[in-house]
Amino acid sequence: MTDSKHFTPVPRHRPVGSQWGKWDLHFHTPSSFDYHDKSVSDQQIIEGLGKNGIDVVAITDHHFIDVQRIKNLQQLAGESLSVLPGIEFRTDLGGKETVHLIGIFPENCDLEVVKSDRPEDLIFQSVRTGVSMRDNNILSRHIKPAARKLGLPWINWRCLRTSHATWMVEAGANPKDVQGQMRHSRISTTMDIYAQFVPESQRRALAKMSAMVEARTSKPVAATGSISMQPQSRTVN
Repeated sequence: MTDSKHFTPVPRHRPVGSQWGKWDLHFHTPSSFDYHDKSVSDQQIIEGLGKNGIDVVAITDHHFIDVQRIKNLQQLAGESLSVLPGIEFRTDLGGKETVHLIGIFPENCDLEVVKSDRPEDLIFQSVRTGVSMRDNNILSRHIKPAARKLGLPWINWRCLRTSHATWMVEAGANPKDVQGQMRHSRISTTMDIYAQFVPESQRRALAKMSAMVEARTSKPVAATGSISMQPQSRTVN
């Protein structure tokens, strides 16, 4: 890292077109779960960005907006660097290749909208108080619009619970663990009502069985020489 006193800041409010700026809109900090060196400080981050001549940076940690860190980075950067809040989501729904979704927000956006942003806190929380939102509000304001964008005409909480149970079974989870996740008193409720029949899952199960049978039947039998069989007597009434 370069000492900050040797870094000549670039004025944030430059005349349009006067010179090119260097932006980094995909930057991770130790707040990301897979960041290797958790000991890196915010001061070191700002100094490192300055060393590389970055004028604007977007903090896009994985699945998490660390409000306190972003505020601290903005304060440390001062007028020399614009720090934009952001987030990056990763999903395997794209097939073999992982899909990365990045959201970037204005520098002066109201980060206080998120009342509590620790990993164990609520995802859907009230803007005014930070308490849990009503389930109907979550469904109508967030989940149903997202479903319509995916081409799903109708969805409710039961659909999500059914999908959760089915995917856990498909992933090979122990049925008792699935029951615990679903908070069912009887495992029959989990397996007979919520876990759905999935043809692709059945085909994978048959393929595994076929591979097992083939592996067992293809093993060579070790030669042990001649085998003598003792005659057996049988009493017939």
